[in-house]
Amino acid sequence: MEMKSIISFLFLLQTIINVVNLSVAKVQPENNIYKCRNTGNYTTANYEKNLMSALDGVANNIAAHKGFYHSSSGAKELVNAFGLCPGYITPDNCALCVRNSIILLRSNCQKQKEGVTWISTCMVRYSDRKILGVLDDWVWVHLPDPRTVARVREMDQALFKLATRLQAQVAGGSSLQKFAYGQLKYAPDSIANNTLYAAMQCTPDLSKLLCTKCLLSIMLTVTACCSGKVSAAMLSPNCYLRYDHDKFDKNPVT
Repeated sequence: MEMKSIISFLFLLQTIINVVNLSVAKVQPENNIYKCRNTGNYTTANYEKNLMSALDGVANNIAAHKGFYHSSSGAKELVNAFGLCPGYITPDNCALCVRNSIILLRSNCQKQKEGVTWISTCMVRYSDRKILGVLDDWVWVHLPDPRTVARVREMDQALFKLATRLQAQVAGGSSLQKFAYGQLKYAPDSIANNTLYAAMQCTPDLSKLLCTKCLLSIMLTVTACCSGKVSAAMLSPNCYLRYDHDKFDKNPVT
């Protein structure tokens, strides 16, 4: 076996192991999602001050930075935070979503040193540890639509094909944005609503290798999560997949 093939096999095996070990939350799509990491609580007003400063930095600057911004605050009790928005919403809507996310996060992760939230079309995360350039997909959120399409096998095949194409585009993106959006028809043209629309994204601080690894976690579990579902999202602190049978490239942030 060639060395390249061995490396690819080991990489895939490690990804499968990582997926098995993930903490997976299954929730309904209409919910605003948050997760407070069980790594300890902060106890000082200084940490609280640094946390708010870091989150404010994200909210105030993300609109001017292609939907991704990292902010840190504090020499002692350092806090890192970032926000991520997809490429299909406006900068103003991105900033609004981030501000709403911060409110949700602060209301529910009141003392935890780490937390992440997904609300509407954006993500906000904070931590007392390094988060830039680090793949730390410690939680996955699966949001399958309860509805199922008529042609499950054809849709699953089309989704895998589309996601594979988008994965390569995302991983090959720049340090400013790793995002791709596309569509694919499946089944006969006479079948109504037979076009899939999908978006994939990594936080752009990830290397091509780490982004690929995060997206492979999606590829390996998307069928178990969402086979035949009309729409779904699979979210982690570093990457996500969202698909639907209706266009969502111009959805407003609410």
